[in-house]
Amino acid sequence: MPLGSDEQVHAMVMQHTFGAIDEDSSRRLAALAGEMGALLVEDCAHCVTRMARDAAGWPLADISVHSFGVEKMLPTRFGGAIWVNPRLRERDAALDAETRGRLAALEQPSHHLDTVTKLYINENRVLSRLGGFGGWMRERLTASGWYEPPISDKERRGALEYEPMTVTPWIAQQAVAGISALDANENGRRAVVTMYREAFAGVDGLDVPAVAMNGEAQPLLRFPLFARDTEAAERIIAAARQAGGYAERWYRPELFPGVTDPAAYGLDTLDRSTVPVSDRLVSTALCLPTELGEDAVRRVIDAVRAAV
Repeated sequence: MPLGSDEQVHAMVMQHTFGAIDEDSSRRLAALAGEMGALLVEDCAHCVTRMARDAAGWPLADISVHSFGVEKMLPTRFGGAIWVNPRLRERDAALDAETRGRLAALEQPSHHLDTVTKLYINENRVLSRLGGFGGWMRERLTASGWYEPPISDKERRGALEYEPMTVTPWIAQQAVAGISALDANENGRRAVVTMYREAFAGVDGLDVPAVAMNGEAQPLLRFPLFARDTEAAERIIAAARQAGGYAERWYRPELFPGVTDPAAYGLDTLDRSTVPVSDRLVSTALCLPTELGEDAVRRVIDAVRAAV
């Protein structure tokens, strides 16, 4: 990774999409970060409590970020946790103290936000039953501050709705309950992943990332697939949904669910000829749910294989 004489890498991000942890590539990235004196930040949004580790079993990251949010492993909808590696203190005591101090000083969400987070599940239950009117109502509630969308319009423009804050006692309580049931959650997902792996191995017209196929089955948030082309991907998604499995286009469009200000993310100046692999993967991506019963999984598998 060549750098100019006036350039320095301050941090690297290691992301485990859908909770698929590749220990080998994670260790290579950790070694590179160490060589460059960069902070290694791990995105564990899709694999709460699970982290990439070295051969001795110690977490690789300096800082590991875990989500309790919407469409993640826990049914909590909001919040998260930051883990700071105790070994960071040995390498950079000042940075360790600054990081821990800033995290400890985060303010609580307002009473209004506390109330809105508690309303979220019931709001969705009601709005999802109202068809087109429910969508209109969701927009109105969001605009008035009484509904928190998973990804806000402001975030899609490259900004944030709020300053960083800690979790409320209610969110923490929900997270503890979710983590207490995590073993059963993960075991169920591993069983589904195993069924998908067996069903889709070697299927012409379907590609599965090696990290999802190799080694012991991981408890993936969703099971990733790449179709032959966009038309095939859409056909498979429709077939899986018809069979009772809510397949998704994640990550299509790129930076899912897409940005509304390309300049904020550097996309306005990106030379697409430099990212052909990314463009191909985005155009053919889909994923299958891993929270299904065995019979439902078999129906989805049959539907996907028939639609390829």
